[in-house]
Amino acid sequence: MHQNLKAQKEIERLQAEGEFLLYFQPQVDVKTNKVISFETLIRYQNNEGKILPPTFLAAFRQLGLMPDLDFWVFDKALRAGERFSQENKHVKLSINISPDTVLSKNFVSKIKAHIEESTLSFSQIEIEITEELLVQNEVDDARVIDQPHDLGIAVALDDFGTGYSSLAYLSRFDFDKVKIDRTLVLNLDTQRGRDLFSLAVQLGKISNAEIVVEGVEELKEVEFVSSVGVRYIQGYYYYRPMSQQDIFAQNLLKDFGSEQDESDNSQRAVTESV
Repeated sequence: MHQNLKAQKEIERLQAEGEFLLYFQPQVDVKTNKVISFETLIRYQNNEGKILPPTFLAAFRQLGLMPDLDFWVFDKALRAGERFSQENKHVKLSINISPDTVLSKNFVSKIKAHIEESTLSFSQIEIEITEELLVQNEVDDARVIDQPHDLGIAVALDDFGTGYSSLAYLSRFDFDKVKIDRTLVLNLDTQRGRDLFSLAVQLGKISNAEIVVEGVEELKEVEFVSSVGVRYIQGYYYYRPMSQQDIFAQNLLKDFGSEQDESDNSQRAVTESV
């Protein structure tokens, strides 16, 4: 009860002293230097204008309010995506969903309704889940992964390489994208670190998922990641998380997409014409 009261006071303080808002971090194709997707990130801006990281999430988890917060983020992300799509119809958004929300009642039908109420297509949306979800209930997990796929929503496994069961989950579930965690990037200055990273990439490729490496900050990291066959990078080397205004100001929507996207579109057009 003490922890609940503390969490409640924290949330009330945040609401009184500022506001929650969304930032977006681009994922980049290293071969073309084009942005292929934006990961949606929640941030907090206090009344002094300072942007703070989401340390407040623990308070929402304590009170069981993560579904409310996640659906707020989902809706705000779709509204932003609609504005982005006015500049480029190929824009894609990746949205983090907490385990509590994914396993909540009617999760898939709710995100389906949110997308249908927007001007975006299902194929423009990707949801990111973590291994924390997968260890809870594999029967429900399979449903939650398969049903978005049936709608055309992509599913990404986030933080790959940080959990003990990641390999098993790659063999059981069909992920569209595997995001290699920054912790594996931090050890690239040792041979063991490079070997482990390369192994993680190989495992991801076996699953036929796209590989995205998170937290890439230096040129030498980009060079090594590229050398082991990874095309997609998310990190400070290219872009920090940014506001919608920054995305428009930097004209990131003008030249959006990858060669793979173009290849897929061409193949889809051929298939549909048969």
